[in-house]
Amino acid sequence: MLVETLLGVCAVGFENGVITKFWLPGLSKADIKRQADAWSGGLRTENEALAKKIQGYFAGEKAKFGEPVNLASLSPFAQKILKALRKVKFGETVTYGKLAEIAGAPKSARGVGAVMARNPIPLIIPCHRVLRSDGGIGGFSGPTGVALKIKMLKLEGLEA
Repeated sequence: MLVETLLGVCAVGFENGVITKFWLPGLSKADIKRQADAWSGGLRTENEALAKKIQGYFAGEKAKFGEPVNLASLSPFAQKILKALRKVKFGETVTYGKLAEIAGAPKSARGVGAVMARNPIPLIIPCHRVLRSDGGIGGFSGPTGVALKIKMLKLEGLEA
């Protein structure tokens, strides 16, 4: 499903009606469409309510993404971290170390960073809300890197 937003085109990939992949804005519409088609084999699932929520988020509206996600292809550690991250609400942040604690894996901050870098469903699973222990931005694997992370935090009313 392609979604036009104020920051560019996003795409959502579904398997059996469940979100499995998300492409953040930053690529051209043609590139996102090509990647999404290659990933899905051309199959399309449309979800108008989710599309409106994504558009609203990138327009600065508060959004909560509670839709079901498919994490089955990820390691048990990654699943645990990403499930814990879904509890971090709009306008809040967490450090890599604190997220490791919340997920029951204290002293795994570096492992959390690795999971964030490979999060297949950014925005829906809000890896942009994870910061370094010193309050620094840290990295971001979105198409435009840290610049997009900063924009997303600002959309949530946070200083970055």
